Amino acid sequence: MMDPRRLRLLRELARQGTMQAVGEVTGYTTSGVSHQLAVLEREAGVKLIEPDGRGVRLTPAGRRLVEHAEVILGALAAAEADLVTTDEPTGQVRITGFTSSITFLLVPLIEELYRKRTRVEVSIFEGEPREAVAQLRDDEVEMALVYDYTLNPRFKEQTNSLLIGVEPVHVALPIELADKHGLNRPTITAADLTPFASENWITSSRSSDDDELLSRLGGIAGFAPRIRHRVDSTQVIARMVADGFGLSLMPRIARPQRTTGVCYPEIIDPALQRRIFALTRPGTINWPPLELVRSRLQVRCRALGLA
Repeated sequence: MMDPRRLRLLRELARQGTMQAVGEVTGYTTSGVSHQLAVLEREAGVKLIEPDGRGVRLTPAGRRLVEHAEVILGALAAAEADLVTTDEPTGQVRITGFTSSITFLLVPLIEELYRKRTRVEVSIFEGEPREAVAQLRDDEVEMALVYDYTLNPRFKEQTNSLLIGVEPVHVALPIELADKHGLNRPTITAADLTPFASENWITSSRSSDDDELLSRLGGIAGFAPRIRHRVDSTQVIARMVADGFGLSLMPRIARPQRTTGVCYPEIIDPALQRRIFALTRPGTINWPPLELVRSRLQVRCRALGLA
């Protein structure tokens, strides 16, 4: 039988890369880490680590065991938390999410849980998808809200990845420019963007996914978009669009609620959508506080029309 404490050390070796680094984050000496992993190899009955220059690396069997360890350790953590709960879900759920998910999903969630006096407490951390995935991997959060686009998908539904919402993507255009090209209307196609081949574009300052999305959309329209500005706040972007500094793509819930001088036609050909996923660590999917949070987020998405 393999000891979970030694599985944690193997998982940390996969993350940290050296036994010295594993010792620094776990409190073991380097020789102590080496000894414990040697014992784990005997328990597993297979070679888990091999020399790599002056260091070590995981063998294929070691990498497979790390994948199993993620599930095993996650299930143990969920079981430990569940044993101290009452019939009502109880515990703290740390969630990382991107800006608009915090505004329209997580803040209303916290307000609802507080209003209903539940025993589940939510802590919020802001992060773009790549940051969020890293935080989840490093056990810094229990859930990560991430997104991708239908033109450049990165995530898929599986045991620990639930698709909770889908929303259309709009292009933010100055009204005068939209009127000039007959595009001040509810929907447009990628081909309708061709007249804007020489215009500047504004994308996110924190995520390369938006750049890739714009590049692929421009390719469909027959031009290479020129990204001139990178700004994180959609409120600021809307003002820049209104002032003629560039055009931008915005998912529906990310659009500022009050803007003047800007129209937001939806791109329907190809159907351009942003998908929102709730990611959890392996083995924790059935932890009651997470189940409660996930179900309420799904309800909130439906209420916003993100279906």
